[in-house]
Amino acid sequence: MNIKLIHIFLAVYRTGSFAAVAEEENVAPSSISRAISKLEDRLTVRLFNRTTRTLAPTEAGDLYYHKVAPLIEELYSSEQEIADHTQAPSGRLRITASVSFGQLLLIPLIKEFKTLYPGIELDLYLTDHRTDIIGEKIDIAIRHGDITDNSLIVRKLMDVQYLLAASPAYLEKHDPIEKPKDLAKHSLISFTLDDYKSFWRFKKAEHTFELPIHSAISVSNASVIRTLLKDDLGIALLANWTIASDLSDGTLEQVLPAWDVAATSFNQTISLVMPSRAYTPMKTRAFINFLSEKLNQERNF
Repeated sequence: MNIKLIHIFLAVYRTGSFAAVAEEENVAPSSISRAISKLEDRLTVRLFNRTTRTLAPTEAGDLYYHKVAPLIEELYSSEQEIADHTQAPSGRLRITASVSFGQLLLIPLIKEFKTLYPGIELDLYLTDHRTDIIGEKIDIAIRHGDITDNSLIVRKLMDVQYLLAASPAYLEKHDPIEKPKDLAKHSLISFTLDDYKSFWRFKKAEHTFELPIHSAISVSNASVIRTLLKDDLGIALLANWTIASDLSDGTLEQVLPAWDVAATSFNQTISLVMPSRAYTPMKTRAFINFLSEKLNQERNF
């Protein structure tokens, strides 16, 4: 059995592209094509249907993938588990998170993590778009909100509360805000997501209602919204971890603190999401434990 050929097959199946796998392997696409042909010759079946524009697995290709992928994963896990018993945490760890989470919470902790674990090499992918964890070979994704994919491992990192906030200068210059409906007289800054820019939800005791909003400015990034608040441009709904330091030092003030506020659900979380594996590598466990401890014990949101 040629394990290398099987690894190439799995990568082509997951990416749907000879070129993408060739780039990752730093070889010519023709080399990947020849490897797949060699595997097909050995199995005496066609694994992919190829045209000049498309590449799609055959029925045999689908069957082979679902039979072989768990076995290769088990082999990798066994090798990793044995290596972990004899070494300090090491290897390359690929992490993805939203831009704002990365900038405000993750990056400030990297120096300490690298000091503790110098053998772990970090690849950080900060993006506000959902990354394909399997296809991009991500070890840990930091995700906001509910996770519906049951094939992934999900571990809650922290609870999130949303707050309305504005700068003291903005609040001083504009009409007072005593109840949610007073927001209609103000400049509102929201996320570009439909669930965040159409309604804000308010709750006090047993009283809950939705307030339609009209945004003066809509932005796709929480850090940018935070900057606009500091520029005295309006009121925004942001996660507590985004503006915790600003509320503490008085740069921003909470608006309507007696009310619970949310754009979607009042019970929000941030989770660590990982591919389902038979064994979690030591490097992954080291990062999970470090980040969980730092965000839950040292930071007061």
